[in-house]
Amino acid sequence: AHMAAMKFVFSTVLCAVSALAATPSFIIQNDEFVRDGAPTAIRAGCIHYSRVPVEYWGDRLERLRAMGLNAVQTYVPWNWHVGTRGQPNFSGDRDLAAFLALAQQHGMLVVLRAGPYMCGEWEFGGLPAWIYENGSIPIRTDAEPYMSLANEYWEDQLLPVIQPMLYSNGGPVVMVQVENEYGSYGNVDQNPADKSYIEKLIATARGVLGKDIILFTTDGGSIGYMTRGTLKGGDIYSVGDGCGSPQACIDAQKAFNAPGMSPFMCSECYTGWLTHWGEGGANTSSSASHVDSILGLNGSISLYMGHGGTNWGFWSGANGGGGSSFQPHETSYDYDSPVSEGGEHGFHANVDKYIALQTVMTKYGGAAPAEPPLPPRTAFGNVTLSQRVPVLSALRALAPTPALHGLESPPATESVDCMYGFALYTTTVPAGIAAGSAALAFKQLKDRVQVIVDGAYVGSSYRVENSPPVTVNTHSGSTLQLLLENMGRINYGHGMDQETKGLGNVTLGGTTLSGWSFQCLPFEPEHVAAAPFAAATGQTTGPTLYRGTFTVDTPADTFLLMDGWTKGVAWINGFALGRYWQTKGPQLTLYLPGPKLVAGTNTLYILELENSSSNSVTQLVEQPMLQAPPGPPPSAKCDPGAVGTEGAAVRMVTETAKFAHQQQWVYANATGLISLEAVPTLCMSVVTGCPNRESTGCVVLAKCDSTSKQQQFDFKPASASPGHANHLILRSTGDCLEIDSHDSYEGSPLGTWSCVGAFDQANEWWVYDAVMGHLSSVQAGAVPGPFVASVCTAK
Repeated sequence: AHMAAMKFVFSTVLCAVSALAATPSFIIQNDEFVRDGAPTAIRAGCIHYSRVPVEYWGDRLERLRAMGLNAVQTYVPWNWHVGTRGQPNFSGDRDLAAFLALAQQHGMLVVLRAGPYMCGEWEFGGLPAWIYENGSIPIRTDAEPYMSLANEYWEDQLLPVIQPMLYSNGGPVVMVQVENEYGSYGNVDQNPADKSYIEKLIATARGVLGKDIILFTTDGGSIGYMTRGTLKGGDIYSVGDGCGSPQACIDAQKAFNAPGMSPFMCSECYTGWLTHWGEGGANTSSSASHVDSILGLNGSISLYMGHGGTNWGFWSGANGGGGSSFQPHETSYDYDSPVSEGGEHGFHANVDKYIALQTVMTKYGGAAPAEPPLPPRTAFGNVTLSQRVPVLSALRALAPTPALHGLESPPATESVDCMYGFALYTTTVPAGIAAGSAALAFKQLKDRVQVIVDGAYVGSSYRVENSPPVTVNTHSGSTLQLLLENMGRINYGHGMDQETKGLGNVTLGGTTLSGWSFQCLPFEPEHVAAAPFAAATGQTTGPTLYRGTFTVDTPADTFLLMDGWTKGVAWINGFALGRYWQTKGPQLTLYLPGPKLVAGTNTLYILELENSSSNSVTQLVEQPMLQAPPGPPPSAKCDPGAVGTEGAAVRMVTETAKFAHQQQWVYANATGLISLEAVPTLCMSVVTGCPNRESTGCVVLAKCDSTSKQQQFDFKPASASPGHANHLILRSTGDCLEIDSHDSYEGSPLGTWSCVGAFDQANEWWVYDAVMGHLSSVQAGAVPGPFVASVCTAK
């Protein structure tokens, strides 16, 4: 009996030890990631499951794995999963757990960016528009009702989905991010409510996910951004993004993480860049050499992006500071990434980005599996949209809820549960306003409005163009119908704070209009399909729905070319492809994935807001067209993946954490040198004679030389400045650093000029932030303040 008991105890202990040894673990130890007892590095690529057709999740993951990656990083958009408060959706193309399981099946770990805020050029940065249903509220801080709403989402809806998928529970998730780039919005060092917000999110995550999961924050890769965005000590692992200067990132991380708990990681290494409507398409280097340098330091990395995808439907966001400072993102989120929107390789300057990065990744991670063949593609040719109906004749089908009447002023769309798409505002011209021509004006228009008077389309107004008045001819009793387009809420910075959509105050000839009716037109696919289409005859203008069919024998990927059309939205077989804007570009085609087609008859719907092509024909072509034809200079976009090099131009660019390594400077008062913090051997230098003022500008990076007359500057107060700005005076000439010709576009060149008398203006007034290292201009840029000096390697 005694021996039997001993055998039982020994057996139990062995089982316990065996179970303990088999428990998966992913921890930080000795400044390294340790997976199941062995040091490891994360080689991840970003892919957003919300931007990829669910049918292609596996295909895109397989491509990233074949590029040599061992992990993926993805955002979780709150608004994608909880479109209506209290109604979470984690099924179908929103099945987060299924995506995570699929990543695991492809041998990939997952770094999960759980929000609540995400940015990512996504509508409202992932926040649900319904949080503004009672007007703008403080967001991304410990203030009510936002804090309770965010906590409810995390604790009750999202984190319980994640918990079973943690690595320690047998799943693929090894890290979970709290908030995102908070140092570019809040300030935990100075604002107790901001600090409390991050602390409460950490506590909620720990309460649901447990103590073993690595929670982390991401901020610009410098002490300045991390001071504002993260917490010191062991509660959370702090990492940087961009990391143009790897050593600066390493030093910043170690300043915030506990000793031994700071493996070097660049959470966003840029393989491409975003694109707004009206710009040239992204075209950047692969950053392969930068990735090599990080991995060579035993670092970990996540490529932003590995695969970009598509902003389907109305899910694209915008940048900007609010008001006319508004830059909506285009539908394609190709991002010029190594795996392009349609799955093919991305290129830059004839270099295959996929191969370049695969070469680096396999250098450190060993051989990768074979890349799968590209899904089939076909140019299906012309599609004639032979039926149409004016939007105003289809309101019964398009408006899912009854109209609201008798409104004193035009309501914000969020206040009447109209979160995305379009809204129709209607009023009657009152007695007392003289008949004839008058200006219809908008105050606080967000975003773009089509004006229809007595059933006739008149024109449009757009916030980016300072909401110009529309001249209309009316009389007492005329009907004004204003179709508002929500082009996506700002997703980054404090422009988000007042981003409710609507017309604002509307005046006709200076008289404020009242007595409004309101109809929400979300243009859901089922509403569009129910519209009363009829055979099209003649030409038409103004908001109109079109329908056409085409036959496919074998479904395949294709691209919808809207040549000859103007601006609108497209749907295929009940799936929203997204917005097109042919007159703005640069995107000229919409990606149409093969799984959204059927063998047999397919139905294409188009909402054209202004003018269709003369014959109402579109084309389905085999290759994407994402680059606009070359335009005139001088707008220069900067490559966020580039490191400062000798000869690189110094230009003016909107401040962002993503460019931190290119925008942070150190001024030495004694020598007058202004060195780049990321590469301290390089300094600002004025080009003698400045032969290329209009192209590269007059200020470049050069090897620091304390004896060079072209590098010695003094800060002296600018007496004409209304604030505390300074002149930056070149000692050798007495001229001042200036933004050339008062330019205000991204990439504006710098030069030197007299700052005496009439020349002493805002383009010569500078503010130096020694903590952040920013040299900002009082003159506003494309996105008002701050407009900062930046190393700008043209894309």
